[in-house]
Amino acid sequence: MTNPSRIDEAAKSSSEEPTAMNRRKLLKLGAGTAPILMALASRSAFGCHSTTPSAFGSICNSRPDMLQASSGCSPNYWESNTGTNYWPKPYYSSDVKVGKTTFKATTFNSVFSPSPFGSTVTLLQVLKNNGSGNIAVARACIAALLNARSGKTPSSIISESDVIQIWHEYAGSNYSYYEPTAGVKWYANSPSLTYVAGANSGGTGGIIGYLNTTWT
Repeated sequence: MTNPSRIDEAAKSSSEEPTAMNRRKLLKLGAGTAPILMALASRSAFGCHSTTPSAFGSICNSRPDMLQASSGCSPNYWESNTGTNYWPKPYYSSDVKVGKTTFKATTFNSVFSPSPFGSTVTLLQVLKNNGSGNIAVARACIAALLNARSGKTPSSIISESDVIQIWHEYAGSNYSYYEPTAGVKWYANSPSLTYVAGANSGGTGGIIGYLNTTWT
């Protein structure tokens, strides 16, 4: 099995072209309206608020009342809370034997592709790596995937297939960016979140910043 400490060394560019994805939620923007990545104010004691990637910029800018509640968990939560009592099936943090059947720990490549990781690197190994760039995006995508599967994040905000699509397009751009809607590019952590009074002082944005709005 690949040594987790060597995951950073395994990162590389991919020349594979993205395959057709089954769906994309697109927002019809009014003429002259540009999506703007903005910070979100938490309006709930139990969670945060977000919306679909394609609608994120314009709704946050013009209709924050349309943001939906989400109670997803961070990458650190899923890294620390492992086992079948926490991780939703069919994803496994480690090998689990049930009767005569052994369920192997879920590998990153079995869910996300293309990938900069070796074929045996598991989701948990990636979560335990604190690298930046595509490593950080991978950690955020794993958390978003587990949140969606467990129902912590409503599918009306982001589904498992949406998360896989985000990674697929990001990796297909040579680990550069993801386009939530035509002409708008989110990089790993840019553009920065814009300051919103009562929300926060702005800061990390991009793919990671968006996914962060779906967990507390």
